[in-house]
Amino acid sequence: MRTKERIHTIDLLRGIAIFLVVFGHITHNQTLRTYIWGFHIPIFFFISGLLFKRQKFASFCDFFKSRIKSIVLPYVVFYLVTLVYWILIERHYRGGRCFY
Repeated sequence: MRTKERIHTIDLLRGIAIFLVVFGHITHNQTLRTYIWGFHIPIFFFISGLLFKRQKFASFCDFFKSRIKSIVLPYVVFYLVTLVYWILIERHYRGGRCFY
């Protein structure tokens, strides 16, 4: 069994990016928040681009199917669960119209 070596620089960059996401959401300084929000999510796109291995996928269809299974499907399931929760519970306590 072959073990993969971790790239500690990328782990550090991910840790800094996670900290900036949290800090950007809790800070009350609007100027600092605007500055952090300008780049904290693009850092994750940059990191994912660094870690992307083209050889992992035989074709674009394989890549596309893997992304559907790993990103789109969980997103849709989570959306539907939260929608049902909002319709059944939240809307009665917070009021408001249904958004569907």
